Amino acid sequence: MLIWLAVTAFAAVTPPSYELMVVQEAMYALNQEMDLADDATDSAERREHLIQSVDFSGHFQRLVTQSAMIERIKCIALQQLDLTGEALDSCLHATTLPLHGLASWTPFYQLGIVQLKAGKFVNAKESFQASVQRMDPSKTDVEWRQLAHMKLAKLAAQMQDSAMLDQSLKAAMKAGYSLDLASCDPEWRQLYSVETNRKVLDRIFSVYSEPRSLERLRGAVECP
Repeated sequence: MLIWLAVTAFAAVTPPSYELMVVQEAMYALNQEMDLADDATDSAERREHLIQSVDFSGHFQRLVTQSAMIERIKCIALQQLDLTGEALDSCLHATTLPLHGLASWTPFYQLGIVQLKAGKFVNAKESFQASVQRMDPSKTDVEWRQLAHMKLAKLAAQMQDSAMLDQSLKAAMKAGYSLDLASCDPEWRQLYSVETNRKVLDRIFSVYSEPRSLERLRGAVECP
């Protein structure tokens, strides 16, 4: 339900509008169809079926931006299931009108989640990077920025990319993320066990967090 969650989150910070409610309704219907899929690696025929099985008519006929909104939703849906993401840019630029309530970084973030789940680390890295590049600090909620940077940081640790790990963690902290939270995250504790990651994390935690946080990350001190 990735698309539905993302749009719901935006609804909380976006002034209610008829257009947004219609988009949410369509996204929810689309996700119901997508949930029927076994995984994100379905065949092209299955992807096409998922799109065609959703009724994009009805309420949309009453919208001035009907065509643009429908095309954008279809683009997002297709890319949600397309692990390569090669056509993402052209897909997003297929319409000049923005999708109400949905920021430009969202499809890239959603695509990264699917790619990460499928083990497509290199593709997921590119998607998450494209996502954070499109985030406007003055408009994008701080929690979303923190989450996106932390996704990149964890991915960097999985790929043992020290430079990206350092950069992404610092970007998350700049957005307000607390390393104290990371110190008790089971996933970070597991990633810390890798020597390449340990060197970077030791340095960052030593400089930017309380000594107890590093001890928690190491497992020497219990988390509250």
